[in-house]
Amino acid sequence: MHGEEHYSTLEAKWHYANILIAQNRLDEATRICDAALPVARRVLGPDHRVTVGLARLGYLDDPWN
Repeated sequence: MHGEEHYSTLEAKWHYANILIAQNRLDEATRICDAALPVARRVLGPDHRVTVGLARLGYLDDPWN
């Protein structure tokens, strides 16, 4: 098992959030993205695909996007 800051953990959270969105569970997906995004930015950098993916998913419930 990896820690909260491990790449595999962050990627798994990204994939899990995608699944929740497919199930229309946007509140849960948003909570996961909101929690994982600052860690991903710090650990992986702002331009990493997981960081960008989490950022995009976190805004899916925003009606202006």
